[in-house]
Amino acid sequence: MAGESWAREWMEDLAAVWGARPYEQYGCTQRALAWNCPAGAVPDGRRGVLHTLPDHGLYEVVDPSSGKPAVPGEFGELVFTPFFANLSPLVRFATGDGEVGLTFPAFWAMSMRRHMLEYGTRREQVAMVAVKNRRNGVKNDRAQFRKAIDLKEALDSRLVCDPIRVYDCCPATDGAAAVVLGPAEGAGPRAVDLLASVQTTGRARMSDYDELTFFPATVEAARRAYTEAGISPSDLDVVELHDCFTMAEIVDGEDLGLVEKGEGGRAVEAGVTDFGGRVVVNPSGGLLSKGHPVGATGCGQIFEVVRQLRGEHPNQVSGARIGLTHNAGGTQALVSVHVLQGRSSA
Repeated sequence: MAGESWAREWMEDLAAVWGARPYEQYGCTQRALAWNCPAGAVPDGRRGVLHTLPDHGLYEVVDPSSGKPAVPGEFGELVFTPFFANLSPLVRFATGDGEVGLTFPAFWAMSMRRHMLEYGTRREQVAMVAVKNRRNGVKNDRAQFRKAIDLKEALDSRLVCDPIRVYDCCPATDGAAAVVLGPAEGAGPRAVDLLASVQTTGRARMSDYDELTFFPATVEAARRAYTEAGISPSDLDVVELHDCFTMAEIVDGEDLGLVEKGEGGRAVEAGVTDFGGRVVVNPSGGLLSKGHPVGATGCGQIFEVVRQLRGEHPNQVSGARIGLTHNAGGTQALVSVHVLQGRSSA
């Protein structure tokens, strides 16, 4: 299998560089490695520990009761060495952000506080994102939540991480999406043209950011996408962006150039990003209504925009011709922006 071939190469590279010990002594097969790379840890629900694939100098398997190295073939706890902690940003998250409880709600709560301080954004303006997107989700037959809420409900919902409340958070959701790509020639009038596809990388840890109201990966992805597509933000009719939290829609909208920096809250209040405004943001209901199936979210956004550009969306933006999708992974460690154009006005 392709995965097994990749796993063998990965093991050989580690052995050559780090002097990796044979995995077979831990009872692990190459097939197991192919499926469990690169973390190399498989939760074992029966014993509440991890079955791991240790590398010399990277991490070790220890007996949870004694703290000593586990017997080969036995289950144990995964322990990263200081060397690996310094080597891997992903591991540094576990020994940095994770240690102080800096979860995503906490991160966006700090972003909201900072935006309020620097730009005068009001708490009610942030909550208006939830009201708008929940209202949009009512018409979307594929949304998880299809019930409108008012501003008072949003502001009075259960506190998660001050000032983040339940209606500021997207739900974790099951879902799937697919995109079919083909040659433009002969595709027909219902085809949607891909004008730009850009991917950028950002910081792997929240604590690595110097600024909490600005994310360079989104700014750079947007800049390159607009250049590649030969358009400006003012040419967009519809946008599906990564509203994992209400504050994310405000910050991402600014970083994408949809509104001026610091104006995101006031733009929502004025209806700039709603139907009848300058550009309609998340007419599907966004992640706040549709839910966030993580791996399927990006393709799901493209699906929503394609329906808009074909004039087939249940919450249709009139005359939509050019759309943009924006998806972010983790702490905006990976950002993708796509620009699409329909072949006929919706």
